[in-house]
Amino acid sequence: MGIAALLADLTVTPDRSRGVPDFLSRTLGLESLTLLVVRHDQPQECPEAVFCASSGPVATGYAHGEFQRAVLDIYRQAGDGGTCWEVAVERLSTFPRAAVFARNLDDAHRMLLIVHRRAGDAALPSGLAQDLLLIALELAKQMRCLIVWQGSPHTLGPPFETLTAREWAVLCGLNSDMLEKQIAVRMDLSPHTLHSHVKSIYRKLGVQGRLPLINRMHAAIHHMRSEMSGRHQKCLAS
Repeated sequence: MGIAALLADLTVTPDRSRGVPDFLSRTLGLESLTLLVVRHDQPQECPEAVFCASSGPVATGYAHGEFQRAVLDIYRQAGDGGTCWEVAVERLSTFPRAAVFARNLDDAHRMLLIVHRRAGDAALPSGLAQDLLLIALELAKQMRCLIVWQGSPHTLGPPFETLTAREWAVLCGLNSDMLEKQIAVRMDLSPHTLHSHVKSIYRKLGVQGRLPLINRMHAAIHHMRSEMSGRHQKCLAS
């Protein structure tokens, strides 16, 4: 299976997407990576990280908020194009440098693939940097779809557009590794209420059971990705 197909498989859900940095670290032989998605329609002084996952020891020893501030500092330093930048990272003493590969996902979101660097590390080989540029381009296609359907269920088309906001939240929970009991606790629902939502989702989507439900959702996501990729290619050709 090619890396594009593997990335597509890894980005079907937010939970699985957290494994992307580990996968890339192993594949490329890099110590620590961070995959970051930021809302870039916010004021520059207060960007919002909507997704952040790291591999290796980069986040070890840092409080969650402190590490988030560090990667947002990296975001502020990165340029607007899709090339590579080397930036200084004052907040991360163990990894005071970073190579950044950035892509816009849409008008509101920007993705950064961050390679964390120790003070004595040599520059990235040109071949590896080129590979990371191509990976960032492919990963942006997959993450764009993830961000879109997470925020707007109607983008998956019928019958998903018939789900209520609460049913959509339940469906996203079902499309994860959580048990139904954990979903109920996270959403502050009684087991009976959660079961009612699940039954309604099954009825609206025409399935019976969690596995057929997830398969139906993943098929819709893959179809949306194909359509978005086709539109993107047409835009590039025009």
